[in-house]
Amino acid sequence: MQKQTTLFSFFNRTPKSSNSSPSSSTSRSENNGSCTPTTTTGDDNDNAATTPTSRPLVSTPVSRTGGEKRRRTSGGQSAEPCGSRKKIKNEDSPSKEYSEGTVVWAKLEGYPWWPAMIRGESHGGAYSRKSAVEFHVQFFDNPPSRAWIRKGNLKLYGGNQDADIPPAKSDRGWLSACKTADNALSLRVGERLEKHWIEFSSDVEDNNGHCSAENSEAEKEEVSECIETPKSRSRRNVKKHKRVLAIASSSEEDDEVVSSNSKGSKKANYKKSKNEHEEDTYSPTKNGSLEEESESSESPVESENESEVESISDDEDVPKSASKRSATKGKQKPSGTPNGRSPAVSKVDVKSRLQQFTSSDIKCGSPKPGPSATEKTENVWEHMKLSWAQEGRRLDSKRRKETDLDYDPRTLYVPKDFLDSRTPGMRQWWVLKSQHFDTILFFKVGKFYEFYHWDACIAVQELGITYMKGEYAHSGFPEISYSRFANALVEKGYKVARIEQTETPAMLAERVKNTKPNKHEKVITREICQVATKGVRYASFQDDFTSSPFTPESMYLYAVVEKSASATAEGFTFGVCFIDTTIGTFHIGQFNDDRHASRLRTLFSHFTPVQILHERGKVSSCLQQLLHNMSGVRKDPLLPDTEFWSAKKTLKFLAEQEYYRDSESTSPKWPAEFQTVLSKTDGLGLSPDDDWELGVRCLGAVVWYLKHCLLDHDLLSQKKFEVYKPADVISNTDIPSLPERLKGPKYMILDGISLRNLDVLEGPLSLLSTLDKCGTNFGKRLLRHWVCLPFAIPEEICDRQDAIEDLMRMRECRGKVIPLLKSLPDLERLLSKTHYLGSAHRSKNHPDGRAIFFNEINYSKNKINDLIAVLKGFKTCVKVIKEFKNVQDEIKSSLLTRVIQGFPSLDKILTHFDNAFDHQAASKDGKIKPKPGADEEYDNAKKAVNDIQSQAEDYLKGISKQLSNRVVYFGSDKKRFQIEVPDNVKVPKEFEMSSSRKGFKRYYNAKTREFLAAIMKAETEREEILRDITRRIFSQFDKDRETWSRAVECIATLDVLISLTLYSESQDLMCRPTVSYSSEPFLNIVEGRHPCVASDTYIANDTTMGLEGERSTQEGNFIILTGPNMGGKSTLMRQVGLLTVLSHLGCYVPAEKCELSVVDRVFTRLGANDNIGEGESTFFVEMSETSAILKHATPSSLLLIDELGRGTATYDGTAIAYAVAKELSERKCRSFFSTHYHSLVEALQDMPHIQMSHMACMVENENEDDPTQESITFLYKMISGPCPKSYGFNAARLAGINDDVIRVAYKKAKELESVVNGIRSFTGICSGIRKKKFSMKDFAALKI
Repeated sequence: MQKQTTLFSFFNRTPKSSNSSPSSSTSRSENNGSCTPTTTTGDDNDNAATTPTSRPLVSTPVSRTGGEKRRRTSGGQSAEPCGSRKKIKNEDSPSKEYSEGTVVWAKLEGYPWWPAMIRGESHGGAYSRKSAVEFHVQFFDNPPSRAWIRKGNLKLYGGNQDADIPPAKSDRGWLSACKTADNALSLRVGERLEKHWIEFSSDVEDNNGHCSAENSEAEKEEVSECIETPKSRSRRNVKKHKRVLAIASSSEEDDEVVSSNSKGSKKANYKKSKNEHEEDTYSPTKNGSLEEESESSESPVESENESEVESISDDEDVPKSASKRSATKGKQKPSGTPNGRSPAVSKVDVKSRLQQFTSSDIKCGSPKPGPSATEKTENVWEHMKLSWAQEGRRLDSKRRKETDLDYDPRTLYVPKDFLDSRTPGMRQWWVLKSQHFDTILFFKVGKFYEFYHWDACIAVQELGITYMKGEYAHSGFPEISYSRFANALVEKGYKVARIEQTETPAMLAERVKNTKPNKHEKVITREICQVATKGVRYASFQDDFTSSPFTPESMYLYAVVEKSASATAEGFTFGVCFIDTTIGTFHIGQFNDDRHASRLRTLFSHFTPVQILHERGKVSSCLQQLLHNMSGVRKDPLLPDTEFWSAKKTLKFLAEQEYYRDSESTSPKWPAEFQTVLSKTDGLGLSPDDDWELGVRCLGAVVWYLKHCLLDHDLLSQKKFEVYKPADVISNTDIPSLPERLKGPKYMILDGISLRNLDVLEGPLSLLSTLDKCGTNFGKRLLRHWVCLPFAIPEEICDRQDAIEDLMRMRECRGKVIPLLKSLPDLERLLSKTHYLGSAHRSKNHPDGRAIFFNEINYSKNKINDLIAVLKGFKTCVKVIKEFKNVQDEIKSSLLTRVIQGFPSLDKILTHFDNAFDHQAASKDGKIKPKPGADEEYDNAKKAVNDIQSQAEDYLKGISKQLSNRVVYFGSDKKRFQIEVPDNVKVPKEFEMSSSRKGFKRYYNAKTREFLAAIMKAETEREEILRDITRRIFSQFDKDRETWSRAVECIATLDVLISLTLYSESQDLMCRPTVSYSSEPFLNIVEGRHPCVASDTYIANDTTMGLEGERSTQEGNFIILTGPNMGGKSTLMRQVGLLTVLSHLGCYVPAEKCELSVVDRVFTRLGANDNIGEGESTFFVEMSETSAILKHATPSSLLLIDELGRGTATYDGTAIAYAVAKELSERKCRSFFSTHYHSLVEALQDMPHIQMSHMACMVENENEDDPTQESITFLYKMISGPCPKSYGFNAARLAGINDDVIRVAYKKAKELESVVNGIRSFTGICSGIRKKKFSMKDFAALKI
């Protein structure tokens, strides 16, 4: 049940009772879901409060309206005798709608609607109260939970398709609960209760507000006394507003929090996620609470002594008797954590902990009334009262005002006197916040990440967690939930920072003892370990290995810089650098562009940015408008030179760091691809090439930002660089046999406009979604790259077609391979993850290497499971290749052969890692115990220890011979190698006696002391290597990263080819297109259909352009397309465009026949859209797109132009459309030009290279006087010749316009048509007279 969580929503619950069957204690009348409770007696829970148990834990949400059941007898004992249970009657008659056993939807505040069953608190207990206003429900959840729910938050369950219930289908827990509820609904009420009844223990009842009506009043009287422990009572007069938080660390006991300033309490509901059930209980006590970390400035350290806090061992069985819980002091023992460095904790009462929380109705920055309807006071947090922190009055860290041009909104000036008045812990938070004011701080406090002030407001609003009590905004959650909450905020566009404790209390005490710091430094050291944004993310060890937080699509961080072109040229020169940080490849580019930034827009379409870095104050209006319109993208302005580095500063920084320099070498060894951007005249590589200066500057900006996010070394050390060039720059000139006139781009160019207009990448029927049948995430990314950049070289296209043809024949092989591909994890991203997990630099120099993690064992398991998943994935890849090698004789495609033969041999490497350690034991324990041969240094260390032991044994044998008596070694650890000799034996003078026992004496000599020193040193080295063995295993794996990467590339290529094969078989009529070079561009499609609409009723169409003579009855490659509104003109144009893209992709197309010459670029001018953000009207957008077409179109281009000129006056639009059509037809561009301007058709129909076509329709009841009587059937078939009418009145009628309005419009249209015809006739007559075709006498004879 995916519920919202709070700081204390993850504590261990009371174990479940052993008796879970309700059948023996309840009799029910099965009638419409009702049952009659009966009296029950028994000893179900006799020992529930006193006997420790290891049964599964039960998580029980607490209703807001449920009372807190308190024990009223001394020592916390129940007034009700053990072993008996009273019959508790309902307060009133049951509701007619809801009765015991009814399956319902139940709603808790902050949670989705969840399937549940109404049931009594216990066998025969009450299931409704307060005049049937509240009902007791048991949620179908894992683990089970229950609560009192108001009637208004209940709905009868009818299945997961209930129309008035918002579905949560992405939540597997919700779907599982619905399945359980469906099963319960099929049973009779008695069977339902018997099968699904869960017996909750009495302690759970006592601790979660499930009380009977007769006790509620008494509870209210005692609640204030119950929320105080002896500790809180003894301190409450010391400091009025001090919060004392303490938590039991016993895994057997409900954890509790005490708040001495709590005047009352509001219960919230808490629920653990799957992994969070394994949480050790811990709270922000001492090292958990900033108020507690250094309460007194006089105290030298954050010690346990100040609040008498001690910890309890998690491994101890702590009795749960109420008398011991209520005792003033109990026996307390040190707490154990995975790394043995746990801050101190204490045990107290769980109900008191809940007093720290209030309702989460408060919004950040705008205080609103509390949750109570009668409460009129506003919640104003402390940060809202700080005048210097309010918007409009803030200063940055250099005390510049917000109106200053150099104001830095990422920082905040915090007055020194305010900082000095804070506790050391809170002062530490304010210092970090002042340096990262634009960042949400996940501030580690003990075992929790906590939010304060602004951050708490945002967290409560966005994450649904709850505020804690206090004067300042404060909330948090357990460490193990970091990944889920951090990713949620990052997805919403926030920048977050993870701040870890890098010191334990013992280390703090030692530091204070040795350095004598001032009072503000007497606090546990904390450091920022990670800064994450949507563009700077990586797969963390804190992510659950079973589910990736990333989508298959790449998310790119960009840096963009520009400079104006020369005075003689329009446009700009752009430098770019972009990277998907989850993969680690840096793309560097620099190119010239037009004034519309067409190439930059195309780049953004192909590699979609989620975050863009740019120079502050140095952005042109064109780029500014472009960035402004990218509403879903984060933009970060960087200061010139200091943050957005110059090219030389960038190269100098890279050369000085250890990214590309061995410890022994003094000069960097630049990656091969990166050398492209370096100056050929600078042997040291510290100067950029003149053509790459802007690109290197952008790299500098990205490096600075990654360094700011503490991710620079992890990515740069992978040494993955690629040079980006625009698609229209990459040419096919390397083909020697190609005539000069046919040389052009290597790839078909699809700019951002064409990708959008043709629905190539996005949309419900996009080409990408139709083709995407890939089984792997890295295959999906490669398919997107292929779709954005189809080949424009026939040989390459033919290679893919051959591969698809081979795969179509290999059905059996494909059937075995496809399930294997679907089982693969995202190996491409996991390779990047294994790189940084094996990084020695991160282990030694990164703050994460010093951080104290309370769930370290879980994180270690995640790391090991990631490695095991990668190894299993590559074993699966080997199986895939073997399946293809088994049928290699059937493979004729050179591409498929290259892929299979290019797959590297992995058997030896995989065998090494199989034998390196026990995978199952390592996954279970979270520790790797290397086997011999797994790690050379570890083997050498073990051998060194064994050699010393062997030498010592040989020496002992010599001593025995020398003394002529049997002697042995005695002692362990630091007292080993004492030679034990009978006391009657005379020993050499160099023997020094160290100890003795009756009849024996023990001695050291120089040699045994040498053995002791040597073995202690060797064992220390061995243990250090063993502690670092997990990282070392990852490092070993990463050494073969190039091999693994080649394997991933091969599998990705196979995955995409199989995906295209599956599409090629998806429709009945598919053909292999023929793409060729031709000096006379042509296109011939027979019975073509839309590739994204697989329907038997779809009307196929023929399209012919540029074919003459016997092969076609039509001449010309410029088609003027007319026809009725809604007749299918735009659909046909998109169809031809997509079939062309598919043909160049190498895929089969839905047509009977498809032949065409190479298309270098597809241009589209479809639809009518304005651009309000840039102040561009619909017509201006049309003209801008047309301008790009006229500038870049070649005879090899394909143009799709829809109704050009409709955004302005009829005559202006007609004239512009005429001029553009004339120009493009003379270039012999293959073009579709649709229009409703019939005068334009008349003007162009006699021009060469133009053919007239229209979309056919059938008109019934054609009426020249009343168009509302006409009935038009669209045939969606393109036929030869122009269409006489557009039948716009039919579209108006179909749209629902009133018939009378249509008739008036039709009448006016006739008048206008008559006027136009008259003018046209008069013009023709005047022209004839002027040309003397006839005389005025002839004109007079007409009697007009």
